[in-house]
Amino acid sequence: MRIDQLTITRFAAAILLVLFHTAATGLNTDSVVGRILLAGNSAVSFFFVLSGFILVVSSGRGGQLPTHIAKGRFWRNRFARIYPLYLTALVLTLTADVLTHSGTFHRIHAGSAVSSVLLVQAWLPPYAMDLNYPGWSLSVEVFFYALFPLLFAGMARLSTQRLIVLTGLVWLVSLAIHRHMVQQIDLGATTDYHALTMYLPALHLNTFLVGMTTGVVFMRHGSWLVRHRNWLLLALLILSVAAGWVIWSQHPVLRFRHNGMAAPLFAMLVLWLSCQSNGLSHGLRHPALVYLGDISYGVYLLQVPVSTLTFYANSRWLHLPTGLHLLTYLLLLCLVAAASYHWIEQPARRFIRQWTLPRFSNADEQVSQSA
Repeated sequence: MRIDQLTITRFAAAILLVLFHTAATGLNTDSVVGRILLAGNSAVSFFFVLSGFILVVSSGRGGQLPTHIAKGRFWRNRFARIYPLYLTALVLTLTADVLTHSGTFHRIHAGSAVSSVLLVQAWLPPYAMDLNYPGWSLSVEVFFYALFPLLFAGMARLSTQRLIVLTGLVWLVSLAIHRHMVQQIDLGATTDYHALTMYLPALHLNTFLVGMTTGVVFMRHGSWLVRHRNWLLLALLILSVAAGWVIWSQHPVLRFRHNGMAAPLFAMLVLWLSCQSNGLSHGLRHPALVYLGDISYGVYLLQVPVSTLTFYANSRWLHLPTGLHLLTYLLLLCLVAAASYHWIEQPARRFIRQWTLPRFSNADEQVSQSA
């Protein structure tokens, strides 16, 4: 089951993160745009919520959830989905560094290289942001994928009410731990402790669980939710106003945003959009918007090599004004992402799935190809 009106949200989140990484060091926090971009790294939590939701929903057949997930096929599909472009982006990052004489290549050592290739860098604070730094979130996703079949089987046995309560408790406890760790950073903790606080996969599991739980609720009670989607809109508006106030006022709680604080807002947005069957959903399912969502993985993952090359070219030869340079960079990034989608992502995914097909029976497939 694929919900096309959600696809464009991936692109929007990816662009927000690109802008955050581009402008974070020089943001004017007195402006509306500056304050929104300053909180832009929360979009990673949106990715985690959406990932949990989509994996659950795409596991359904005929509107029903299975009792278990075929682990081998699931892990094969996730590997085929993320790793080919991830590895390509890693190589391109190093290549761009060499071409622009940035110096990162000469500082590489075995720990950062091996942990990045194996997608375990988020577990190792000294290496979490080495090389292609957006890759830390893929390291977290790999952790989610490893647990997903087990988590899914456990959720399938719980009633909806118990599932929501349990997920809420896990979310709150995780936020409390993160809050305590952020306060230690404020007291002068080390750089490695900062990386541990922000990027440790276990501290983002709460966000993924919120997404999974939202998916289970949608699959079990979709018809009821569609009939009462105006109440979902009301809840979404209330949460949005609260988030807007926190961002605009620069409330101190904003310091704790990185590890899923906005997960309920994102879950409500995903749930509300999924329940739409009107002009809005029809517009969001426009092929052009769906296509932008399809290339969003490349937009997110290739931002470092593309920005390294474009910023180098601009400072060395082009000397474009800031606004025009940023627009040029975003357009080039989208073009490179589109090329990688057609020439790397899709061919590699087909090859891996066809090459491993004899190992899996078609009857065992629980996660759709569009996941």
